[in-house]
Amino acid sequence: MDEDTTIVDAAVGSEAVIADGAGLTQCELLCFIQGKSSVMAFDDLLEVCSSFYTTKEVEKARSLVSGFLPDRRLAKHKGSEKERVRKTMTDLIKLCLDPSVKLPAFCVLDISRLPPVGVEHVDVSLMLQEISSLRQEVRAMAELRAEIDSIKSTLQSLVEKRDTVLQDVLAPVARQNLNYNVEYPSLNTNAYPNSQDMFSNAEVPYAIHAASLKDDGIKERPNQPKRRIPPVVGRSTANKCVSSVQTLRTVDVFVSRLNPYTNAAELKDCVDCVKDDLPLSEVVCTKLRSKYAHLYVSYHVAITVNAGLFAKAIDKFMCPDVWPSGVLVRRYFKPKNGERAS
Repeated sequence: MDEDTTIVDAAVGSEAVIADGAGLTQCELLCFIQGKSSVMAFDDLLEVCSSFYTTKEVEKARSLVSGFLPDRRLAKHKGSEKERVRKTMTDLIKLCLDPSVKLPAFCVLDISRLPPVGVEHVDVSLMLQEISSLRQEVRAMAELRAEIDSIKSTLQSLVEKRDTVLQDVLAPVARQNLNYNVEYPSLNTNAYPNSQDMFSNAEVPYAIHAASLKDDGIKERPNQPKRRIPPVVGRSTANKCVSSVQTLRTVDVFVSRLNPYTNAAELKDCVDCVKDDLPLSEVVCTKLRSKYAHLYVSYHVAITVNAGLFAKAIDKFMCPDVWPSGVLVRRYFKPKNGERAS
């Protein structure tokens, strides 16, 4: 058994194993690819596998990999037998080299189905490149370690210099403060009986004294918002020394359920009847698109009045008793999407 294991290790590599229990999948072809893909060039590995393994073994390996990768489809290639084997082997080797594909470890039962690969098939230049890169990484780590030691020594010298400067600056101030004896005046506790009962000593800390003020009923003044004086609007008719500018506002009204043959002039006459004695500056009637134009028509009526009569105008034009029976009237709000009435 030891001799067989030595043969497998020599033929397949460090990742080749003999099936000895659960958790391993038997496939000599995939085991050989997994073991040799890291030490052999792609073309050499493809040439060895395509010439050594039969079509049946290659197809069995393809079906086995398809079972482990249900989300990835391995196509069945067409053409001659040699072309099919070569294309399928190319797909299998690419899957084994893809780091994002997770395949199980494959094992060997029949050692005779492992190609007798010698040193001439191993990519020695790849191994030399890996050794060279490892040497470069070790040298870089040594240089990085030297830089870290230099930074540590610099920081240590800066910390020591800072401590020396602080000591030179703060030492005279500390010695000067020791010469002062500050005495704070004591608070009079006679005016606050609660504090006098609790403390017999005449000198009471300010924090305790403030707490006793709260116990006596003194409350903190809450933060009140700043009072704003509202503006006034003149209403005198006797003072005519100056005049104000005339301010106009528009009352937008939506009028619907009108006869399809109603025109803007007729609707304007209706508005003149509705307004009664309310003075109007301008009335504009704009026809709107109706869903059922053959059944009814809708209008947007823009009524311009003085700003002081705006509230009265809304009450007047939104009263149901002044409009004809069956006509639907409500406030009109212009669409936000910028669409214009037809």
